[in-house]
Amino acid sequence: MKTTTFNYMVTSNDRNGNPRRLFLAVTTDSEQPHEVCVEAIDEGYEGGAALDRVYPHALHAATIGISAREYRDLLNHFPLMSF
Repeated sequence: MKTTTFNYMVTSNDRNGNPRRLFLAVTTDSEQPHEVCVEAIDEGYEGGAALDRVYPHALHAATIGISAREYRDLLNHFPLMSF
């Protein structure tokens, strides 16, 4: 069975006031426990609707404060789902 956990990663707005927040979706499969799929979903100005577009019934598990550098690293490292 596949399980997806959502973490809401937040940092300060950029110097122009644009939000820098994303949802990190971590999917595991009990049949293949060593395989993990991670996706970054940039919130942009949509708020929670950005997550609803990809995962309509999602509830985020935790809000985690991160630095601006960590935010950029997450967007650069994981596949980005944005609409």
